[in-house]
Amino acid sequence: MAEKSGTTTLKYGQETALNFAVWKRRFPALAIGMRTAKATTLIAIVAAAVLHNIAITDEHLMPNPEIPFEELLQAVDAVPPLEENDGYGARRALIQHHFL
Repeated sequence: MAEKSGTTTLKYGQETALNFAVWKRRFPALAIGMRTAKATTLIAIVAAAVLHNIAITDEHLMPNPEIPFEELLQAVDAVPPLEENDGYGARRALIQHHFL
């Protein structure tokens, strides 16, 4: 019985690692490390999972696997910050489209 339990744990651990690799590819900010409180980091990880599921539902493609990961990270640095109102509007549109 213990052998079966260990195999199951290993299987789910590998699946979890694969999921995080996919999320890091889609959301490079997860790969560079977050300098936030644990609770905030947890919220960001859950948000990434939700947004990833929305992207799958809406058939958004993953970033091209041919692009080196370092270039994706540079693209994250190149994105200018949103104005406060722009972020709120984008957030509100996302909520209304997917959750209401």
